[in-house]
Amino acid sequence: MARDPVCGKEVHPQQAAAQAVYHGITYSFCSSHCQEAFMHNPQQYAKVLLAQGNAHSYYQHDLTGRAAQWLEWADHLVYVLVALLFLGAAMAMGGCAVITSVHSTSQSFPLRLITFTNDLLLVLIILEVLGTVRSYLATGTTSLRPFLYIGIISATRRILAIGAQSTLGEVKGEDAFRHLMIDLGINGTVVLALALALYLFSRAQLSENAEPESTAGPRWE
Repeated sequence: MARDPVCGKEVHPQQAAAQAVYHGITYSFCSSHCQEAFMHNPQQYAKVLLAQGNAHSYYQHDLTGRAAQWLEWADHLVYVLVALLFLGAAMAMGGCAVITSVHSTSQSFPLRLITFTNDLLLVLIILEVLGTVRSYLATGTTSLRPFLYIGIISATRRILAIGAQSTLGEVKGEDAFRHLMIDLGINGTVVLALALALYLFSRAQLSENAEPESTAGPRWE
């Protein structure tokens, strides 16, 4: 319930006989006469309503809007901080991969190359996650595409690790080799499935973008 600022009667906003907006606040009136009196001197009646402590209902909507705006700012601030942390992690991981590759002279060149590639793929995963944060900050929405890329890159990293183990002769016994091949087949299947999902997702987006143009009708010039 709201209170008529002129006569002091309680008025339901949806059943008010008249309403008026003053400084962004909607006031409800029991009759058109009270509305006319208010419009002649709105500042005085608004001050009286505030002095009586009955303006809470009028400011409630405004306070709710401000709280939502503050929460949105805080949400964006947290996303910016997360994005900076992801960027720092990607740069640190890239630098660590270069340093490790240069100083690992005791390892064979193929192993150093596989390790370096594996670390770079991890950097790509971090950058894809960073891309989702940037997309949210720019558009307010997220997309499925970066997560499909992340799944493909993660499975590829595991395939490289399996290849490194097989090349270096770290697999001992038929059971270990069999499990490794099963792991390789599963990750290969994951890559193919995610690649297919990425293709279908891209096709769906192209169809959505082309649909408004096809339904727009003929253009007259």
